[in-house]
Amino acid sequence: MSQRQLAARMSVPRTYVSKIENEKACPTLSSLERLAKALCITVPDLLTGGERNRDEEIQELIQDPFIAEMVLFSTNSMECR
Repeated sequence: MSQRQLAARMSVPRTYVSKIENEKACPTLSSLERLAKALCITVPDLLTGGERNRDEEIQELIQDPFIAEMVLFSTNSMECR
């Protein structure tokens, strides 16, 4: 994604994106929120580089009702064998 495209998604000038990228400006909290939203990620993922451990990912997945139901279904089907 180009700086221009990212700036448009964030509703900020392209030069601001360039300054952040080149560490000439420190983004505000609202800019971090806009950046994360523009990249379709969360602010914590933005700040940590998206590195989460497997347990965190599993816990997040299990929160989804469909996935939770599938887990129950697959567990029950394994017990029948």
